[in-house]
Amino acid sequence: MGDNIESHEKCLINKRIQHIDPVALRGQAEELLRAKTDELHPPLSAEASRRLVHELQVHQIELEMQNAELRRTQEELDISRNKYAELYAELYDFAPVGYFTFDPQGVIRAANLTGAQLLGTERGLLADKPFSRFIADSGGREIFSQHLKNVLQRHGLHRCEIRLTGKDGSIIHGQLQSVMVDDSDCKDGYILSSIVDGTVAKHLGAEIQDAREYAENIVETVRNPLIVLNSDLKILTANRSFYETFKVTPEETIGNFIYDVGNRQWDIIGLRVLFEEILPHDTVINGYEVEHDFPGIGRKTILLNARQIFRKKISSRIILLAMEDITDRKRAEAALIVKRQAIEDLNRTLEKRIASAVDELLQKNQMLILQERLAFMGEMINNIAHQWRQPLNILSLNLQYLPLTFGSAEFNREFLESSVAKSMQLITHMSQTIEDFMGFFKPDRQEETFRVDRVIRKTISLIEDYFKVQMIRIVFHADGEPSIKGYPNEYAQVLLNLLSNARDALVEHKIDDAIISINAFSEGDKTVITITDNAGGIADENIAGLFNPFFTTKGPNKGTGIGLYMSKTIIEKNMGGNLKVRNVGSGAEFRIEVMA
Repeated sequence: MGDNIESHEKCLINKRIQHIDPVALRGQAEELLRAKTDELHPPLSAEASRRLVHELQVHQIELEMQNAELRRTQEELDISRNKYAELYAELYDFAPVGYFTFDPQGVIRAANLTGAQLLGTERGLLADKPFSRFIADSGGREIFSQHLKNVLQRHGLHRCEIRLTGKDGSIIHGQLQSVMVDDSDCKDGYILSSIVDGTVAKHLGAEIQDAREYAENIVETVRNPLIVLNSDLKILTANRSFYETFKVTPEETIGNFIYDVGNRQWDIIGLRVLFEEILPHDTVINGYEVEHDFPGIGRKTILLNARQIFRKKISSRIILLAMEDITDRKRAEAALIVKRQAIEDLNRTLEKRIASAVDELLQKNQMLILQERLAFMGEMINNIAHQWRQPLNILSLNLQYLPLTFGSAEFNREFLESSVAKSMQLITHMSQTIEDFMGFFKPDRQEETFRVDRVIRKTISLIEDYFKVQMIRIVFHADGEPSIKGYPNEYAQVLLNLLSNARDALVEHKIDDAIISINAFSEGDKTVITITDNAGGIADENIAGLFNPFFTTKGPNKGTGIGLYMSKTIIEKNMGGNLKVRNVGSGAEFRIEVMA
């Protein structure tokens, strides 16, 4: 440091001397000489004597001016030297690196503040202390001893790592650098050393390693193949999925040019285009598809997603390249396109096919409804036959009795008129039955308000005799005169259907004291009819589908499954009511609700 200051001073003196203008200096000296001539020297008589004196005086003044300039330069140099010395002391003491001066035996001769703080001791107490006292273990002391030998024997910079004991007992990982300095004032010379606290560096290295392992684990968790490349397109790392998918090993992957991996299987035109698009820009490219023949796995369609990351602190770029095998998906999409085309072709004719199917279904439903109606007609004809049997018998007896009594005293005009009147009454009753039968199946043209008790009694009158033959009683009770607005004939058809189903259940289960109870009453703004039997009820698994079309519990050839479906349609769609069923007591209860 002293040599540098001395060299700097000489440089400044030379610059000062070079800066002096000889012509100007001589002119100034001559002026001063003329001013002092009268005082110092009287005029000489000889011309030569005057010139000699003049020259001597001018030269003297030049020397005085140079001396004054040199004194000013020396003062500036002293100030500069002091500043450099202070700066050197500050740099030495407050440098972030610990500086030490050792003698050849490793004894501390000097240290800066950072070095003292590193050892946890005041600087004034470090002088003449062996440095080995601050080394944490014997192994480290041996390393330091060998380090000193290397420095003394071989000139140049030498390095080693030692562990020091800090002020609080903590271990400091120090990086020691030393160089030998020869000095005429010191016979054996001295050693200049610097110590850098490497603890933070070790911790940072551990954190970097942890971060590297964390990043590698993240890469491994990606299910699709993934590789990381540098800006030269050389592979830095890859995940297991990449190796397994493309049948390559880490040895032929890591550090290699992407286009050379796996017998140049990645030398793909599409990949080159992708890199040409991404490399000039900080950009992300997703959904870039390439189709290529890969050795070992055949022709595949690979979806490439690339992202370039610019690391500004170290001025470098890395590229994340994720891959996905979409071959199966592309095939599925192609198959889907074919199927979609087939569906579109189907849709073009679907409307006609649906219309045709609907017409066919309607025809079948009409046939089933017609069958149901014919079944009802057969049921009604059977009821009429039972209702006509007794009047016909009576009418037959009346007719047979007339010829037997003819010519007797009993046969007179009054007897004849009485017999004719009875016969006509029977014929009228039978004719009314036909009228009721015809009206029952006559469709209603418009809604009307009617009393449900009358419709119920009329329906009962048509079937009562037949039910009596089968030992089934019908009990009807009406609370007041409930009425509704709707279609009376359709309503009667629903009643007849429900009563016929109840009769079939009673006959099937051979119920003694079989009875069907009908109740009519008002409930709020509704008129309610309940029809209850004692046939044992309906199985729970059958209740949910009881009103579905073609659903029947009567077995083959005993029912079409249309009756209850038609009944529910009439009540709920045609009349805005509700028809439901539940098990109560020892049988089933059908409940009809219609707004009054």
